[in-house]
Amino acid sequence: MKIFTLFVLLLTVGNSFGQMTELKLDVSCKGTTTGFQSVKVIDNRSQNQLLGLVQSGASNKSTEIVCLNLIDNLATYFMDSTSRAVKMPLVLILNEFFLNEAHGNSSETGRFRLSMQFFVENSADQFTELVTVDTIYTNTGRDVTKALLRSVSAQLCILSKQVSQLAGQQTPSDLTKYSYQNLLVLDSLEKRKLPMYSASGPQAGIYRNYNQFKLNEPEPAIDLEIEERKNGILVYAWDEKRKKKTKLLPDGLFAVSDGTTLLRATGLGFYKMIKEGADFYYWRPRPNYANSGTAPLLMGVMFGAVGGLAAGAMQASSKENNQWLLQKVNYRRGNSVPVSWVNGKPK
Repeated sequence: MKIFTLFVLLLTVGNSFGQMTELKLDVSCKGTTTGFQSVKVIDNRSQNQLLGLVQSGASNKSTEIVCLNLIDNLATYFMDSTSRAVKMPLVLILNEFFLNEAHGNSSETGRFRLSMQFFVENSADQFTELVTVDTIYTNTGRDVTKALLRSVSAQLCILSKQVSQLAGQQTPSDLTKYSYQNLLVLDSLEKRKLPMYSASGPQAGIYRNYNQFKLNEPEPAIDLEIEERKNGILVYAWDEKRKKKTKLLPDGLFAVSDGTTLLRATGLGFYKMIKEGADFYYWRPRPNYANSGTAPLLMGVMFGAVGGLAAGAMQASSKENNQWLLQKVNYRRGNSVPVSWVNGKPK
């Protein structure tokens, strides 16, 4: 099934799982911070992008986060209509905006993943990059949901102040210049420089990290075979020392390919990865955060840290719930960006 045909399904089915948790952004800090006279936001996220999942109720049921007018509110944090405003127009490119949390044995951990690029116009239609933010803000406590949701506004207030301060310190003479039209397609321009994204297909072999993947330069594997079974995908490769084929485990790998099929390696196993448009996507079981007793695992599972992670508890509860998460590979970092989720394994 084509990825672009899935988004309507995701929006329809994903919203039927239960109540939503609203993220309300507080922009009142703008009264004390300097901003820009003009702000434009370019949203590079996938259509109908999932904003996050948090726990609610005594049973810690996962609920999906919604935020009304997210893009307009983001622009407001960096706007300033007073005389103190920075005169240079600002363009903000939003790449990731995702919240999630996990339960540990005695506390909860909440994470806000934010990836943005900021550009200022130094002369007519000539923009230079001011700063890139690519970070995870964390909160911990016994009931972290409210603190996590409140922290988003607090972090955006701090960020708006830092960005306006940096604008006064920039020396644009030696920086790459972009037109506004360039910024609208900046991700496409950058992907063209990556061999895997511009190639007609993957090279056969083992991709141990994202750098090998984006360069389409895997380590060769002799007689690599992919076997699809009802309960998962198995990968075999020839072991020269043992003189026989052995099962390849996903731990410590990013992806594998036999030259035709491309698989993403995760702590839950191997999953088919396909290229749709200019991006790579894959489906994997959605973790049940309420039953995951090891909060540190969440970062690797949700954000796709390079290398496999042990996730037995998550795997068991995911299969039991039979909910699947659509992930997109971030071409800049290699982490996995959650897009949406459905009930039942996709065909």
